[in-house]
Amino acid sequence: MRIGSGRAIIALLLLILLLIGFFFLTYRKPASAYGLKKFSSCEELRNFIINQSFQSFGAFGMVVTGMRSFGVEEGELLSTFGAPAPKGVEYSETNVQVPGVDEPDIVKTDGTYIYSVGNDGNNGYVFITKAYPPEELRVVSNITLRNESIEELFLWNDKLVIFSQKILRYYRLRYPGLIPFYELPESYIRIYDISSRENPKLVKEISTTSGYVDSRIYEDHVYVITEEPVFSYSYGYEIQVPIIKIDGKEQPCACTDIYYVEEPDINYKFVTIFSINLKDNGIKKNVFLMGDAGIIYMSKGNIYITYGQTKGFLDILESYIRGVLEKVVPGEIKDEMEKILSNKEKTRSRRIAETIVLLEEFFSNLSEEERENLNEKMEKKAKEWYTNFTKEYFKTKIFKFSAKGDNIEFVAGASVPGYIINQFSMDEHNGMLRIATTTRSPWLWSLGLFPSTQTENNVYILDENLNLLGKLEGLEKNETIYGVRFIGGRGYIVTYRRIDPISVIDLSDPKNPKVLGVLKIPGYSNYLHPYDENHLIGIGMEIEEGGWRTIGVKISLFDVSDPTNPIEKAKYVINESWSSEALREHKAFLFDKSKNLLVIPVELEYYWREPTGFRQGAYVFNISTSSITLKGRITHMQESWDYSRRIRRSLYIDDILYTISEEEIKLNALSDLHELGSIEFPIEGRYYYIWKGERQIPPLPIPFIPQGSGEAFQNSSLSQITA
Repeated sequence: MRIGSGRAIIALLLLILLLIGFFFLTYRKPASAYGLKKFSSCEELRNFIINQSFQSFGAFGMVVTGMRSFGVEEGELLSTFGAPAPKGVEYSETNVQVPGVDEPDIVKTDGTYIYSVGNDGNNGYVFITKAYPPEELRVVSNITLRNESIEELFLWNDKLVIFSQKILRYYRLRYPGLIPFYELPESYIRIYDISSRENPKLVKEISTTSGYVDSRIYEDHVYVITEEPVFSYSYGYEIQVPIIKIDGKEQPCACTDIYYVEEPDINYKFVTIFSINLKDNGIKKNVFLMGDAGIIYMSKGNIYITYGQTKGFLDILESYIRGVLEKVVPGEIKDEMEKILSNKEKTRSRRIAETIVLLEEFFSNLSEEERENLNEKMEKKAKEWYTNFTKEYFKTKIFKFSAKGDNIEFVAGASVPGYIINQFSMDEHNGMLRIATTTRSPWLWSLGLFPSTQTENNVYILDENLNLLGKLEGLEKNETIYGVRFIGGRGYIVTYRRIDPISVIDLSDPKNPKVLGVLKIPGYSNYLHPYDENHLIGIGMEIEEGGWRTIGVKISLFDVSDPTNPIEKAKYVINESWSSEALREHKAFLFDKSKNLLVIPVELEYYWREPTGFRQGAYVFNISTSSITLKGRITHMQESWDYSRRIRRSLYIDDILYTISEEEIKLNALSDLHELGSIEFPIEGRYYYIWKGERQIPPLPIPFIPQGSGEAFQNSSLSQITA
């Protein structure tokens, strides 16, 4: 495609600058630095936010908030994550990325009790169920949070940490005719003493006007990340620092307590990192001003907070002027351009505007032949600039914090080209951070001035201070990363457009990463999980070979014993299935190598074709290094589709498989999957359970009597139970 003429491009740049330039005329861009600072006053905080934000203002200079992310590597988890199970009883734990760093989930177990989250749209619940031995199956207590939605929870010894959110208010812009566009939640962190499972006691409560983002437990501390927009839109553009209360008492958060780095951004947030000592419930917090808190990764001792950001208008304009126009004009014009652009006494936008006016005058005085010659030079330079600018257009910003006990300290900040898909795009190994990204072409292609959009995939290795050590760029062009896993000295990257290349990357020399081998097969894998040192499990979708039609959810077993020649050793395709929560949430994936066990939840697309009417449920597989076979299926659905009966998680205790939805726990024998029993949770007065085919009245019934936020309820009388 031919690049547009020089005058057309200049005219376009003038138009863009006219549309936004007036907004920038009074703002100057300070020097960028990743050194951590504190504000001296609220006025300095406000001026900083306004000046920095407007430098990147515009529809194409935006922060891209990260998705909530996606296994457990071979390794032993800390035993303190849950109270001990009966001696000799094996049980599964939450599938986490880093052994020793626990992740929150909607279901936890300690081998005796199951702790599960439920929400009915009005209230949130945590049910504590005596699950083992199975003959004692019953709900022993529940925690009901009125008008709140429970996000997830942690189990640590005899404590439960519960994260919930309540919607407070809508933002209303003060300008007439603009629709409210944001809801500000209030988040809660509650710690319960569950020494008595029948009587949980609230021992600590934190509330904040920030929204909950993510959390981790490392050793005896839970680290919680929340974020809040800097502006309150209720009555004008007022800057509102987070309001934090501990046990109902408001904690001061002065402007002078807020840390920041001098990086311009359009979408500033107050990001709070809480450090909570689970031994004594002591709380420390640090508030940082940064662009966002998108995707979180935590190693043993370090927290990485990332978010994506595109270049703003002024960045694009100045880059094009310097990368293309300045290189094709005569020397005297170039000198004049440089004189204007380097004049720091003027605002950046004014410098760019004056440069464009100068160029317009220059082009208008050229003859037709001179313009044609200049256009040819511009076209060549524009292609070179466009290729390089693709790597700069969209970047992932990384902020590293040291987390050691109570202390949270900023370590370093950096950025790498491209965006990441989830937490598995990052991994810390021997103090180095490995990160896999996808770069894409800028929006300018849509104007017809440049080639159509392109993508490339990359791996970057950063040292402990986030300095670049090595990189591998340009992997599988015109494809996008769908799945990543770093294991030891290797990285495994799945990209996809019409086929599924899985690339094996050698990372043993961090300064010289290289591709060892590539396997290309139809479909793709979203989640990769180590089976052993020579095999990987992939969960993804099978695609019709040579086409685009999705066939169904696919489980693959990859043999990577020869990294130069990876092969798909076995696969199982669930025909006419359309999704699995395990594709986007690794905690829905249950795997135990010693038991040859793999369980994932699956939703069918054409369930009415099923003779059994199976709509959604857990698919249970036998898996080995040579085969994947279906052992059976389990569902909680009844005659009709019920969203709250979707199986979300599965776990095992001893030789029993437990599947959990928001309304029920079902027990099946691991040996042949025959049903042993089930129990329904006490939502809306319904409470009974089934054991060996017989409906039972619970010996310790739990009535649904919500009496206040954060209260735990026990049974009081059988008369309050309805079935």
